[in-house]
Amino acid sequence: MCMKENKIKNFYNSFHKSSSFQQRIISKKNFTYRGIIHEILKLSNQSNFEILDYGCGVGTLSLFLSSLGNIVIGLDISDDAVNIAKKNLELIDKNLKVTFYNIETGNKIISKIKFDLIMCIEVIEHVPDELKLLKFLEKKLKKDGRIIVSVPSYNSPLYRLGLLTNFDSKVGHIRRYNIKELKTLFSCTSLVIEKVVKTEGFIRNSLFVFPILNFTIKFLKGIISDIVTFIDNIFVCLLGESNIIIIARKK
Repeated sequence: MCMKENKIKNFYNSFHKSSSFQQRIISKKNFTYRGIIHEILKLSNQSNFEILDYGCGVGTLSLFLSSLGNIVIGLDISDDAVNIAKKNLELIDKNLKVTFYNIETGNKIISKIKFDLIMCIEVIEHVPDELKLLKFLEKKLKKDGRIIVSVPSYNSPLYRLGLLTNFDSKVGHIRRYNIKELKTLFSCTSLVIEKVVKTEGFIRNSLFVFPILNFTIKFLKGIISDIVTFIDNIFVCLLGESNIIIIARKK
């Protein structure tokens, strides 16, 4: 592992020091993940999909998808995140078909495996060479397999107001994207973009970005989550998106 990769690894080990253990599988309407889950379920609406969660963090989405009967491998650069993901698996159901590895070990494990679906959620904006990563993941897809990528947007109202500089630095964002840049990036691969989703409005972005508001997220459940999400989607249309989701297929 080179010095730059070690620096990144140490950064995310430190980032996950405060991550807590998970006691149960999240619901489809979990406020934090509901937008991405909505799109993922359209791509993996059957069991026994082979799924790669590249940049799995503490394994929340990997565990959710494996609970539906899919076979999931989760990889992350942070050893601390992977250890928490493994502990979460033990706490929830160790019989689920999901395994977690650090990137170094995991890349060897998946060297001869191809997947129906690859998730790369909030990852490429952290990577120095995002095209190299995208081409690597492209090779890991089966023919007609899909990849779902989500990234922060330049169009975020908070970003345009200059309020996200500290946040981007804190979470390790190297860059943000607009849709044109993403289409140019994907055009350098054989991946065909099938869908572009503008998501996360002013309200939702504020709840996650500003620590003083973070505590409110745990109360956003059921009908309250539905209402806040509905209003937030209106703000996406009015003020712009804070996040972009790309869904692409391998030819």
